[in-house]
Amino acid sequence: MKQQPQQQVVLSIGTPPVEAFVIADTGSDLIWTQCLPCRNCYNQTLPIFDPARSCTFKSISCNSNNACTYKYEYGDNSTTIGNLATESFRIGSLVVPNIAFGCSHESFGLFYKTDNGIIGL
Repeated sequence: MKQQPQQQVVLSIGTPPVEAFVIADTGSDLIWTQCLPCRNCYNQTLPIFDPARSCTFKSISCNSNNACTYKYEYGDNSTTIGNLATESFRIGSLVVPNIAFGCSHESFGLFYKTDNGIIGL
């Protein structure tokens, strides 16, 4: 992931929308951003996304009691761990509701503080 030049995508997450700069990654399929509470996260320039402030955030449950968790590792050993959820995303004037994404509570590896997460394409 870090071997190639990064292409950042500017988007907004949630309602009300919060701006995020995410890495466009054609080698993966997960969209994720760092979320509060963040137990083990890299420092980032913009505030970490707070799902409690968004009226469109919904956790995805794997069964009737627990949130679905994920762990995603990249080829450079960078890792994100968190819960799966749905949220509204905005790119330019296009708003897409109920996009499944990873709400990361642990992120470490080769990330830059200008990156809020990754949009897997």
